[in-house]
Amino acid sequence: MKGLLYKYNSTIYELSAGNELVSRKTKADPELSFATASYTVNINSDFETPELTNPHSLTVTYASSDEDLALVDESTGTVIIGSAEGTVTITASFAGNDDYKAGSASYTITIEDQREAAPISFADAAVSVKASETDSYTGQPLTN
Repeated sequence: MKGLLYKYNSTIYELSAGNELVSRKTKADPELSFATASYTVNINSDFETPELTNPHSLTVTYASSDEDLALVDESTGTVIIGSAEGTVTITASFAGNDDYKAGSASYTITIEDQREAAPISFADAAVSVKASETDSYTGQPLTN
């Protein structure tokens, strides 16, 4: 209420003419979230962008904390993983409006080089060791 309140008698209060009733609207939470908080992927790999839970269909903007590690499309949230190792945070943000408070949701991506070295068999290792078993001083083969 906006205006003046007068005491009419000991138990009754009275509003003056021209007062206004004002409602105060509480803004709702946007309720943005991702199902999983973190992911681990290989460098330069395809990444299936997680779905944002956005029950009120609010307009969000996506951002990457480090565009050298992962690029993100501002409007769709599609992520492209880069060629360096590290951890990056992807955030979906809502600026707020008359009905909903500002809010955001995020997840992290740990990017690793998960390539494996070619395995060496024991047979290959034994052949290369035998071929090099010579006395470095005389050049003669070593004997047992």
